[in-house]
Amino acid sequence: TLTVENSANLGDAANADSHIFKGVISLYATSSNPALSIWNSSTGDLLSLSGGATAPQNYLTLTSSGNLGLGTSSPYAKLSVAGNAVFDSNVRFDYFTASSTSATSTIAGGLAIETSGLVYDWQTNNVGVGTAGPDRKLEVYGSGGQYLKITSSNSDAGIEFASDDTTSFYVYSPDGTGDLRFQDSTADRVTIQNGGNVGIGTSTPPWNWNLQIASSTKTNFALSDMSAGTDLKHWFMSSQGGNLYFGT
Repeated sequence: TLTVENSANLGDAANADSHIFKGVISLYATSSNPALSIWNSSTGDLLSLSGGATAPQNYLTLTSSGNLGLGTSSPYAKLSVAGNAVFDSNVRFDYFTASSTSATSTIAGGLAIETSGLVYDWQTNNVGVGTAGPDRKLEVYGSGGQYLKITSSNSDAGIEFASDDTTSFYVYSPDGTGDLRFQDSTADRVTIQNGGNVGIGTSTPPWNWNLQIASSTKTNFALSDMSAGTDLKHWFMSSQGGNLYFGT
């Protein structure tokens, strides 16, 4: 046991003395001065804590440049942790970078970036952009016109709507066309071309036709007056076999 009252220097700094203590060392200070001061006039580490009977394992390293390493003897930042870390309270940082290409970053609970810039509500699993309280799976909020943009550099771009695992409906823009198409699970059903022409049952209405309805079997077109009598509500126009039919 070593007991030192007031202050003491151990060893000769000029001779780079080293001392090994076995047992317990306790430091106790009763003044405003530090209980322990470490100074290294060279480039060596200020502090190194290791454990292990045969192959010492590094636990803590404080370098001469002020970097602190936990589980690593070569910390490259002010705090370097090799292994998992748990923080029971707030952690503040200017920016966050996840450099691993294989690990998954996990955050338990919600996430808020700039209060309402990007918000994930862990209770509802809703995501909000521009709102801190999204009431749908995705809500985008802001003043003025708000648009959701989906861009593909070399293929189609669109949205898929699925009511179950097997049935889907798509609204998309084919690559390089500027058209808007509505597609069910089998084929394109409605096309709105970049110039305003509309095709139903065809994705290529002629350039001088504002509306084309196409079918390989029988094409029907109906005008419905829902306020009329039961047998007078609908007017039909049909094309089949090169003939044009009108009826009610």
